[in-house]
Amino acid sequence: MSINLRKANSLAVFGSGTIAARCVKLLRDMVDAEIYVYEKKQSNVSILERSLSHIAGVHYGEVGEGLEAEILEVNPAVIFSINNVYLFPGSLAERVPILNYHNSLLPKHPGRNAEAWTIFSQDQTAGVTWHFVDAHVDTGNIVAQREILLSPHITSIRLLSLQTQTAFNMFQEILNDLCRGEELPRRKQEERKDIKFHFSWERPNDGMLSLAWDISQTYAFLRAMDYGKLALLGVPLLEYDGIRYSWERYALEPSPGDAAFSLDLLHDTCTISRDGESVRLFGLKQDTSQKCDQEKGEESAMFDMQELLARKEGRKEGRKEG
Repeated sequence: MSINLRKANSLAVFGSGTIAARCVKLLRDMVDAEIYVYEKKQSNVSILERSLSHIAGVHYGEVGEGLEAEILEVNPAVIFSINNVYLFPGSLAERVPILNYHNSLLPKHPGRNAEAWTIFSQDQTAGVTWHFVDAHVDTGNIVAQREILLSPHITSIRLLSLQTQTAFNMFQEILNDLCRGEELPRRKQEERKDIKFHFSWERPNDGMLSLAWDISQTYAFLRAMDYGKLALLGVPLLEYDGIRYSWERYALEPSPGDAAFSLDLLHDTCTISRDGESVRLFGLKQDTSQKCDQEKGEESAMFDMQELLARKEGRKEGRKEG
C-alpha cells in the first residue's frame, strides 16, 4: 500500500502524551487534511486532548467499540501510531497503512517499556524504530531506525526523553518524504529466536533487587527502574532477612574493600560492595505494601471462615426446622 499525503482527505493518529500532540500539530502544519485522533486513556487527565482542543481540523476521540468500522468510514490515507497502547486488528493493518513508533532498535526489545529492558540488559546502544504495523506486534517492515549511544549512568526516564525527541525528529523526516510523494523504505525485520517480548505487566526481576548480582547488574537494575517521580514500573524493592525495603535515591561509588553487604537502619542506608565498587541506597524504609497485602489476605481468609461457619450453622438450623 502506498501513501499519498498530497491527495489525502483524512489522516488518523493513535497515541497519547506530548509526543503524539507534537506530531499531530506538525501534521496540521504540513498536510491539508482532516486529522482524526484516537486515544486509549490511561487516566482521567489527557495531555493529548488538552493540547489539541483548540486546533481546527483535528477531531479527538477515545478508543472504543466499533472503532475499526469508524476508521474505515473515515478512510485515512495513513494511520500514525505514536506512544500508543491500542493493538490494531490485523484486518485493519491489511486495509490501511499504519506507521508505528517503537522505542528500541527492533527486533530487539519488542513490547512495552523497551527503554527499561535496554538498560537492564546492559545494552551498549538503544534507539528508535519507525515501522509498518502487520498482523503481529512490533514485527512489521522497518521504515527507519536511529541509534542512541548509552552513557554508563543513563536512567529510563532520561533515555525515554532522548528517544521521544529522536522519534519526533525522524517523524519530521518521514513526513517530508511523504509530502514529496516518495515511497517509504520497507526493510524486513531480522528473525531472531533469542528475542523476548516484553508485556506491560513485566518488570526487570519483578521489581526486586537481587543481592546475588554483581555491581554492574545491580546498578543497571536501579537505572532501569528509575523513572523519577513517574515511577512507571512501580517502586523497586530489596528483601533482606524477610523484610522488604524501598529507598529514595541511590549512588555508585568506589569501594576499596572486599565484597560486603551492610544495612544501617540508624542512618537509613544500605551498601552493597563488590570488586572495588559499591552501590549505596539512601532513605531506606520498610515497605508496608506486603504487610497490607498480607493483612488483606488474612481478613479475606477470616471472612471466608466466618461465612463457611455461618453456612454450616444455617444448614444445621435448617435440618432442625425440617
